[in-house]
Amino acid sequence: MEDKLFKGFVQFVNEADIQKNPAMSPEYFSSLNKRAEHNVQGIERKYGRDMMNFMQYVHQVQAMQKGHEQELEQLAHDVIVDQYGSILGDTQLDIKIPTDNAIQKMMKPPKEEQEEHTFKEVEDNDLKNAIHKRKLLNMTAQGEALNAKKLFTGEVATEGMTKIFGEAQGKQMLDLLIKITDIATAMDWRMPEDVAQQMWEQGDGFSGASEIKWTPPKADDEIEKEDDQEEGSDEQTEENTVPTIVVRGLDFSMLIHEAIKGIYGLINQGGLAHMSEEDIAKVFMNADTMKDEIQDLKRAKLTTADLRDFMNSFPEVTSMENGREYVWGKMIDARILPDAEFLELMKLIWTAAPLYRTIAEGDPRPSEAEISVANEAMPTARRKVQKLIDLIKEELEEWQRSQEPAYTDSYADDDEYQDEEDDTLPRGRDVEPEVFHGRADADLAPSEIQELIDKALDRRDFAEVARLHALLKESKIRFDDEP
Repeated sequence: MEDKLFKGFVQFVNEADIQKNPAMSPEYFSSLNKRAEHNVQGIERKYGRDMMNFMQYVHQVQAMQKGHEQELEQLAHDVIVDQYGSILGDTQLDIKIPTDNAIQKMMKPPKEEQEEHTFKEVEDNDLKNAIHKRKLLNMTAQGEALNAKKLFTGEVATEGMTKIFGEAQGKQMLDLLIKITDIATAMDWRMPEDVAQQMWEQGDGFSGASEIKWTPPKADDEIEKEDDQEEGSDEQTEENTVPTIVVRGLDFSMLIHEAIKGIYGLINQGGLAHMSEEDIAKVFMNADTMKDEIQDLKRAKLTTADLRDFMNSFPEVTSMENGREYVWGKMIDARILPDAEFLELMKLIWTAAPLYRTIAEGDPRPSEAEISVANEAMPTARRKVQKLIDLIKEELEEWQRSQEPAYTDSYADDDEYQDEEDDTLPRGRDVEPEVFHGRADADLAPSEIQELIDKALDRRDFAEVARLHALLKESKIRFDDEP
């Protein structure tokens, strides 16, 4: 019986392979392989024999950063906040270059967790869809991290590197990090999956890791005092916990990489909110494996770039700070878009890729057949995503209305409120504020606003979170000024 169950599990794991994901058409998967091969060939031509000096460059970076670890940790923190600050809210960032084997510990789950769900056979179609969806969520998190080169070569990073190392050495450090990142991309593509998995199982090749812990809020200096804690010690039952993204990386580029994975990992938790803990465990067992991550390292850079280019084709997304992250949060919310529909939408988006993706000179060109099916998929994909964007706009507009002062007709006779040239004020209309136990915003203490923020986070209402964070800042200033 156990053997039969095991065979059933293995069969489903094979079916759940990214190549057979319902959102991944054979034509799109084939195009990914062609594009990845083309990109890697370009890297190999660019660096030539330098490809063989990969570890030499890694050791050179480690030698240069010695004694500057805390400055680089702070710089990574600043770069991430500059890029993602509008969606981080009260999320804590615990970013460190470790001096021990913390990365290896984070990459290996406890033994009892590995054995707990062994030989589970998945038959339920809804659960299968959730597993396929989770694979795409993880792939997107990995892809966003792999495409982060622009962050550690951006203004904040370059100025920070110059401040730490001086102009010449700062440029040298960034050049080395770019070279290491490019060569690693080629190595990930060239290395057979079974060889990479064997290396990982032996603990080789780990250069970074991230995880999310839910803990009571802390000041930044409290995080600095903490070292790696024993597994399981971060469990909390209090309602006032906030997420902490724990990031460990051997160098600056890996800190950025893992921090982005952690941020998207936090967003992606919303894609599981509709499931029971038992089903979530089954999803993790089938989707959060070394094999999955190895596959993601080969193609996620391209799939996520395609998704980015598609979303950026909407002006509302590019005009909104972290617009892509907001839309992604709506896409993965099963209360808005059930898992089967999410998979269908992702297939439409990727099928339409020849019409919107960035094609550099010399890149493989889509065939006429690919363009034909892309023309069929594009209108439906755009219509579905536009509905999600409209939903976000409605939430933001509702939040903006809640920020307006309440005007009544009693102001009509008051000269102070008369303005003959401006009749745009919402006279005669009361805007009902958010209430907490029957009390208006202006009367709330910071702790009460924080409770509302926690509830908004639980239901993934990011527009409300943004509104409440602005209110929290005002409240803290008001309470600090009071005698």
